Amino acid sequence: MQQKVIISALDWGLGHATRMIPIVRHFIANDWKIILASSGEAAALWLQQFPDLEFIELPAYDFEYSRKSMIANVISQLPKLKKAIGNEHEIINELVENHKPNLIISDNRYGVYHADVHSVFITHQLQIIPPVSLSFTQDILRKMHEQFIKKFDQVWVPDFDGKDNLSGKLSHGFNTALDVKYIGPLSRFSIAKLNGRTSKELPNILVLISGPEPSRSNFEKLIIQQLSNYDGESVLLRGKPSEGEIEPNGNIDIYNHLSDDKLLKIIEKSDLIIARSGYSTIMDLFYLKKQAIFVPTPGQTEQGYLANRFMNSDMFLNMQEKEFDLQKAIKEYGKYGGFNDIEEYDLSKILSDIIETK
Repeated sequence: MQQKVIISALDWGLGHATRMIPIVRHFIANDWKIILASSGEAAALWLQQFPDLEFIELPAYDFEYSRKSMIANVISQLPKLKKAIGNEHEIINELVENHKPNLIISDNRYGVYHADVHSVFITHQLQIIPPVSLSFTQDILRKMHEQFIKKFDQVWVPDFDGKDNLSGKLSHGFNTALDVKYIGPLSRFSIAKLNGRTSKELPNILVLISGPEPSRSNFEKLIIQQLSNYDGESVLLRGKPSEGEIEPNGNIDIYNHLSDDKLLKIIEKSDLIIARSGYSTIMDLFYLKKQAIFVPTPGQTEQGYLANRFMNSDMFLNMQEKEFDLQKAIKEYGKYGGFNDIEEYDLSKILSDIIETK
């Protein structure tokens, strides 16, 4: 009998949906019946990527990033988030009743689990990084977070175990009672073979825009303003797969969304990528081996930590949004080395071994 899996992803930007693509591909290759479940732009991307798979719409979390502190944003919107989590859990209960799945996989959707089905939570952030002024709350926040995750049978972390890892203290260096499995970085570009890094006076620039509003749009406006005076080639990807074609904006090629093949061709031509320091972007860069400038979402401590971590390791330039200066960034980015050696690992084998022993 064909085995069945429900796969879901959070809809805060596109990163959670894109990094789940190799997971979906694994189950397609192993002839599982797959039901995808998400909302918003993540849903739009999956519907384009996997038009032949069954899809279920989940309630949108509708998270707004309007305050400077990530923790303040979450606390202020807890009632709305709890309602969405409860509603999606009811939908999953009905799906389980109707489809009898063998496995449920949730990338950061806390209501996508079932007591009678082996349920997996995917996250790179077992540890919440508070602002410096609230650093004394770090252990408390981690334990609170674990209370949400412990409803799942297992946690898959998209990173390497050991000291040579990408997520640092977000998922390493502390004890946890959770059943954690490290499955290696996840990227839809893991099989891409591109040319190496280059550095020139007027680099071809690719800007990747994503994330919750209104910070996404604020970043987009800032970038367009500065690129409008740039004499080199530039492309801006808005991270809006649900929207259609848009008119060119002066000397900037702007797209709402591109297929993987078209995006890879643009990445191939690009000398420099400008993006938020989201973990999914970092995993993509791990495979693409392109130079990048990180502009963390203001107040999002996880992104600030990751951007600082890689800048301190002389890998990527980190610039705060309020201080972002394109001309200065172009002069500085060549001093950083990016990712070099790629550790070989077999994602399909790792997943198969974990699933066999669940």
